[in-house]
Amino acid sequence: MPAGHYKLNVRLNNNTDKTYSQTFSISFTIDEVFYKKWWFVLLACIFILSIAGSIIQMRRRRYKREENLRRAIAHDLHNTLGGKISSISNMLHVINHLKETGEPFQTELNQLIEQTVKVHSTMSDVIWVLSRTEKINLGLVNRMQDYADKWLKTAKIKVFFEHNIGDGEKSIPFNVQHELLLVYKEMLGNLLKHTFSEEVYISFMINPDKSIEFSVRNLFSKRKVDAPSSGQGIPIMKEHIERIGGILKVTALERSFEVHIRFERPFRHWKNQ
Repeated sequence: MPAGHYKLNVRLNNNTDKTYSQTFSISFTIDEVFYKKWWFVLLACIFILSIAGSIIQMRRRRYKREENLRRAIAHDLHNTLGGKISSISNMLHVINHLKETGEPFQTELNQLIEQTVKVHSTMSDVIWVLSRTEKINLGLVNRMQDYADKWLKTAKIKVFFEHNIGDGEKSIPFNVQHELLLVYKEMLGNLLKHTFSEEVYISFMINPDKSIEFSVRNLFSKRKVDAPSSGQGIPIMKEHIERIGGILKVTALERSFEVHIRFERPFRHWKNQ
């Protein structure tokens, strides 16, 4: 029955006495079902508006994170590539001048090729990071293995690569991948530039406490004493790692050195900030 107030009338008649009759009345109320009451409708509207507001806020935060990521990558590209592109431009002018004067320019040409390769490699990494849609974690490990094969094995260096990184964990954010690749390539470039390497051990492991350990250990026969160095390699790597919440430690011995990076529970705390 619809909600409302009702009154039930019952009349009693006596068959033997036709003049006798009596009427009984019962009043009762049927309450409205709860989902039709005004307070429930109001709460439902508030709940729906809250859900809609939360979705909008989540989308805004995601957009802001993506915008911050784009700005961070643009800043890195400016710092990383700006100097290299300016150097390429200057070397082109120098080569053109040497060519016009008839002087040899093979050394400058080799430097130009080296800088161009570095610029191409950096741009390739950025495009790769931003284009990842699936298997993000394992894809990062595979790319690191590819660099080890291309740079180290080509130089006849024995490479041992171990990892337990999979895609069952939370995906590594784009900016973290970007920073790790920059530091990793800097490690490989430095060991090729400064030592006669024989064996390189690379480890990328998730510990039982969910912390992450990443290390590159280089065993070499001797150092290259004539290799130019600015002395800024390690400070730059530390800056990149500290930017994403990690700790970088370098251990140098007579015939070996190791760069060790540790992240405390990174998959829980890493964000695209």
